[in-house]
Amino acid sequence: MLVKRKLLDVIILDILFSIGAIFSNNIICLLAAIIFLGLVASKTIDESLFILMALSVNQAIVVLSVNGMSLIGVGYLVLLLRILTSRETRNLLFQNTSKIVVPSLIVFFVTVLLLFRFNVFYDAAIFFCFFIVLLVILFYSKTRDSFYLSELVDAFVLGGVLCSLNILFNVAFTGYNGARVGGILDNANYIAVSFSFLAITCLIRYCYEIDPGKNIFLFSFFSLMMLFTGSRGAFLSIVIAAIWVIIFGFTRLRKSRNILIIVVMLIILMYVLYVCRVGFIVDIYDNLILRTTAMLKTNTSGQFMDVSSGRFTIWNFYLEKLKTDEVLKFFGNGFNRFYYRENGGMGFVCHNVWLGSIMGVGIIGTIGILLMYMGYWKSIARNIVGSSNKDKLYIALFLVFLVGYFFLDGIMDLRLPVYIFVAMVIKKEFELKIENTKRG
Repeated sequence: MLVKRKLLDVIILDILFSIGAIFSNNIICLLAAIIFLGLVASKTIDESLFILMALSVNQAIVVLSVNGMSLIGVGYLVLLLRILTSRETRNLLFQNTSKIVVPSLIVFFVTVLLLFRFNVFYDAAIFFCFFIVLLVILFYSKTRDSFYLSELVDAFVLGGVLCSLNILFNVAFTGYNGARVGGILDNANYIAVSFSFLAITCLIRYCYEIDPGKNIFLFSFFSLMMLFTGSRGAFLSIVIAAIWVIIFGFTRLRKSRNILIIVVMLIILMYVLYVCRVGFIVDIYDNLILRTTAMLKTNTSGQFMDVSSGRFTIWNFYLEKLKTDEVLKFFGNGFNRFYYRENGGMGFVCHNVWLGSIMGVGIIGTIGILLMYMGYWKSIARNIVGSSNKDKLYIALFLVFLVGYFFLDGIMDLRLPVYIFVAMVIKKEFELKIENTKRG
């Protein structure tokens, strides 16, 4: 009954937010936002975080209005305030958090400096939301067992399915013209990385023989949705991650030996469908492969729209600026202002997570953020896995977002802490599989 209620809450919210976004109806968006915050404030902590995890896949639809910013961070803030109201949970919240609190002071210093220099609140706001997400997920990892943690991974997968259905509905409603397809209110490249991550998550679960039939289907489904977006960076990330899974799972896990056969069969099927000129398969090929080869053929030195879709030109522009501006190099120019032409930018963001971070908060701020990630990862690993687990398949999940975000901005994207959490729970599931095998 509890599971059905959680599913119903997520499905209702997803439908309301997606309808509001697709039809540009701010009244429906506002209604959905009120229900969303009300549920997060009134449900149990487990149920509230289940909702937040599910909506994180396409967090851009969780808005007060179509042109507004995502409310996912506000949802985590509401949950944090609930945790702080109880002495018992408050004490647990701040236990063993020094690994993220101490480096957060570095980032806080840089964002305050930017606030005084340029009178902008954007950097402080996203840092505040990012810090809250880290705290809440760390708290949950300390206070729940593997069953509840795996439920949150299931919630994230559910969010991916709902996001996919939203996209397909939107395509059916607006009409499909062969162009690249993105998430509702979200950039195609970001949602593509989410699909790649979900696909590899399901692939690893298949290797662990966790609902193998369901997970191999979901792997195929999410892989197809990723291809539908036409994102070459996400395509590269899933290829590298799948190779990692095949290499490190082939000799040790029986199910993983089927992966190579399944992947080859999918490739053959896609090729046959392409030869038969099945419409959307042709579009996928055109958006991924043909777009790259066309750019290679027409590429000339100094041309903006080269094989990297202009990224090489953009990277070179911002690297040159960093060489000549010491203040910019160490303290940045603000995530939401450095790229404007009137602020010395090129009119484009960096399309690289590391370069974008340095342009936003400088080398000092970027070091602080990296230290926060390292502390978060180590704390999550200690809380969930311990030190005895030797599994290497979960590293494929890190490869997905490290490769995918190499071509994107967003070092404090609120999905990244969720990705790390999911990766560590997947690693724990390997440990449970080994224990169950020994008992059997």
